[in-house]
Amino acid sequence: MKNNAIKKLLLVDIDDTLCNSSMAYKKAQKACFLYLKKQKFNLTEKKFNDLYSKSRNYIHKLLKNTASSHNRFLYFQNLFERLNLPIHPKLLNGITNLYWNTVYKNIKLLPTVLESLKIIKQNKIKIGIVSDLLSQIQITKLQHLDIAQYFDFIVSSEEAGRDKPFPYIFKLAIKKSQFTNNFQVYVIGDNCSRDILGAEKMKFISIYIGKGKCKIADHSIKTFKEVLSILDIQQKIDGYIKFNYGWENSSPIPLKYIKALNKYRNILHKNKFIGIDKEGIGFGNISQRHKNKQFIITGNSTGGIKNLKNKDYSLVSSWDFQKNYISCHGSKVASSESLSHAIIYDTLKNINSVIHIHDRVLWEKLKHKYPTTPKSAKYGTVEMTKEIKKILKNKNNVQKRIIIMGGHKDGIIFFGENLQDVYKTLKQYQNLK
Repeated sequence: MKNNAIKKLLLVDIDDTLCNSSMAYKKAQKACFLYLKKQKFNLTEKKFNDLYSKSRNYIHKLLKNTASSHNRFLYFQNLFERLNLPIHPKLLNGITNLYWNTVYKNIKLLPTVLESLKIIKQNKIKIGIVSDLLSQIQITKLQHLDIAQYFDFIVSSEEAGRDKPFPYIFKLAIKKSQFTNNFQVYVIGDNCSRDILGAEKMKFISIYIGKGKCKIADHSIKTFKEVLSILDIQQKIDGYIKFNYGWENSSPIPLKYIKALNKYRNILHKNKFIGIDKEGIGFGNISQRHKNKQFIITGNSTGGIKNLKNKDYSLVSSWDFQKNYISCHGSKVASSESLSHAIIYDTLKNINSVIHIHDRVLWEKLKHKYPTTPKSAKYGTVEMTKEIKKILKNKNNVQKRIIIMGGHKDGIIFFGENLQDVYKTLKQYQNLK
């Protein structure tokens, strides 16, 4: 087991992920119509838009999945042909330049993008652009948005030879990152059939951003800042101590070992004991002892995923409370709250299952009436594990099968001999009057 921390690589789409490209494209199309109207062509805006759409679709079909299929010069060349115009270099170059200059003038960063990019770079996470379209166009967008400095490299479909979800465009990004082992790749984009499908094919962690739905995505977010919690750097913002870990990126946990975990995790997620809050930060986790001093736990930043797969679990094989350290392996890093589970398994040999939920009403009702850690002990810290151990030294506390996390608002831990018993305990406390 390697003790060096996992390296992280974030691959980001540009259009409608970082900036308002669709809106800028509409304004550019409008400007091009007005440009032709000034040339005294007998052309209504409706007819222009219809011809532009037909020309774009024709080029897309003709040059399917290549960067050239996005070339606006080709769109306008075909549009002119549909108007039965002769070759007109000056007019073609003029309208194409007008289109892109209007785009550059109107593209704006989407909310929370700039501050999030700064935080990600401060956390020394590599960021690469993986985008369809022509390299010069996309790099010029970065220049106008004034964010090129936050990216380590860019890969365009022009360079890779094919659009996303073509695997080579992502493989080229890995090559440019210079990562060779012990790293995790995250892909964020607004297109389910390109960004997300491409990430899933490569077995990367996929993050869909937008107002729509993408069922195949590992995470779905509305604003860019929500990616911070998925990258496990929200603690840098909130000021609490991050746990340390060694992670071996290996095969997913076999399905037979997560059957019971998945059953109760689905119940907990459905009842909103596990999930993701309004700020996009995940909460809650569930674990089960595995082969003596090991346990399987939900992976880091999985709260927003409705139905977990075996790739979303991690096996914790060892830990060191003084160093706030765990060793884990699987296809995902273990939950950042693994040490709170570990101290329970380490202290109580007959306990085989732990559930950590969030519930404001229940937390307020039970706080200080049942075993509660001090407010000063924040989760993910050495102090929290010490306080949990103090509670577990008292046999009466152990019999209650519950720990209220005083310094972790809404957080409650339940534990027992098996998952069925733990969930039964949770329901009993929920039904208390």
